[in-house]
Amino acid sequence: MVISRLQLLLLLILVLLLLRLLLLLLTTGSRPAAAAALKLLLPAKAK
Repeated sequence: MVISRLQLLLLLILVLLLLRLLLLLLTTGSRPAAAAALKLLLPAKAK
């Protein structure tokens, strides 16, 4: 399976948007929502 540069760019943008959303959740003080999002993103580290 070959990943094109366009797919790679879209994936990078998606990851950046997710990180920005997590930072926004953390800074607004809604830590339970941020923790839930982190558990969804990192199921291995949540245990």
